[in-house]
Amino acid sequence: MARYGYILHQATDSTIGWMNEMECCRIFKESQYDTVTRPQRKTLFRQIVNNDEIIVPRLCHIVNGCTQLAVLLEYCDARNIRLVSVEDRIDTAGILYVGESDRNIVSAFKTLTSDVVKLKKENGEKPLHLPSNIQEKPRERKNKRDSRIIGMYLTGLNISDILRHNDIGKTTLFRILRRQGIPTDRIKRPETTAM
Repeated sequence: MARYGYILHQATDSTIGWMNEMECCRIFKESQYDTVTRPQRKTLFRQIVNNDEIIVPRLCHIVNGCTQLAVLLEYCDARNIRLVSVEDRIDTAGILYVGESDRNIVSAFKTLTSDVVKLKKENGEKPLHLPSNIQEKPRERKNKRDSRIIGMYLTGLNISDILRHNDIGKTTLFRILRRQGIPTDRIKRPETTAM
C-alpha cells in the first residue's frame, strides 16, 4: 500500500507539510504550464494499484468538474483506493474525518466548479467559456477588421496580401477605404537608380 500526493501547481505550506507528515512516498506536482494535459496526473494513475492512497490539497486539484469527480470516486471505490482531500476534509475511508466526509463530499460537489475557475484564474488561464471572438458582437468584429485593413493599406502592404490575410474581396477592400475617406489611388514611388 503506497501513498501518493498530487498538487496541481501550488498549495499552501501547511498542506505540503501535512502530505509529508502523512508519509507520501511520492508527491506529483504539475507545472504551471501543464494544467491542460496534466502529465503528472496521468503518471499517478498509471502507477497506482489497488489499496493505495491519493492525497490532494483540494478536489479541484485532481479533477476539473463534477463529472470527473464522480468518475474518480467510482474508480477509487472499484479499486479500493483511499482518497483524502486535506482542505475539503474528505476521507473516502472515513478514518481521518469520522462522520464528516459524506457531508463534505456533497459540499465539495457544490463548490467544485467555482474552485476550478478560481484555481485557473490564479494560474493565469482563461476560463473555458466561449472564445473571445465569438463573445464579441458582430459589429465590433467588423470594426476591428476594418481598422486592421485600413492600417495594412496605409502602411503600404500589397493589396493581394491584404485580401489574403483578411479573406475579403477587392470590392470589399475598396468599399471600406471609400467609407473611411481614404484615397484609393496609390501613387507609385519613383524608382531610384543606383550609381
